[in-house]
Amino acid sequence: MALLGGMSWWFYFSRPTNMAFHDLTANKIAPPACRSLLGLSLNFIPTPRLTNYKMKPTLKRFKRDLEVKAYFAGDDDNQLGTPSKLYVPSKWTPPPWDIPKAVDQRVPRFARAVKQAFRLRRGTSNLLPFQHRQLARLQRDKSCLTVKTDKNLGPGYIEHEMVPFYAKRDHLGCKQTYKRLTKRQAVDQLYGDKGEIAWGSSRRPSCSTAATAATSAASSNSSAPMAASSSPVGFITSFAQVRSRPRNWRA
Repeated sequence: MALLGGMSWWFYFSRPTNMAFHDLTANKIAPPACRSLLGLSLNFIPTPRLTNYKMKPTLKRFKRDLEVKAYFAGDDDNQLGTPSKLYVPSKWTPPPWDIPKAVDQRVPRFARAVKQAFRLRRGTSNLLPFQHRQLARLQRDKSCLTVKTDKNLGPGYIEHEMVPFYAKRDHLGCKQTYKRLTKRQAVDQLYGDKGEIAWGSSRRPSCSTAATAATSAASSNSSAPMAASSSPVGFITSFAQVRSRPRNWRA
């Protein structure tokens, strides 16, 4: 009753009725004004203090798009091909002599009319003073987070240190959903056959070590390079040495 007694009558009748907010803190330390602010949902956009009056970048992009469409107007879409969803934006503009004169005359007049409509004005806020103060407090507070909950359940307010706790307890700790893998299983899942090769190579001597041993054995017994080592690596190394020797071709 004390809360309703301190509330303005116009705010009581004009406030949203389906405000969804969840205090997920351990000791329920969320300020009372959080429900009035965050209950508006994360899609709510506060009105800026000053209106947007810098229209030059937008008009420049609009002018280029209009000129490109006017340049390619009338072309068959089948000749141009099906546009790909992934493409690199181009900054190409048609040459000035290929742009219709009507477009050149109308674009500047349209730009002047838009600049007159979008002048610097002070915006009318869609938040109450206490909501502005609460928003400033939330921006300064580094100990808590404003997070998304499940679909259509509204935002939540939670401490930083509780996020990994809930993630481990409610998600990663659920044995029906997640399974703890060994290092070898994780490597196989991540890299496939390459992971199996990497795992096997880490459990036996490296090829560089075996190749070095085979090379030293082959150099000590130059008369029989093919029998330098019984291992496949030694055989390949010795065969490579024989192939690398210069051949004496008869005339």
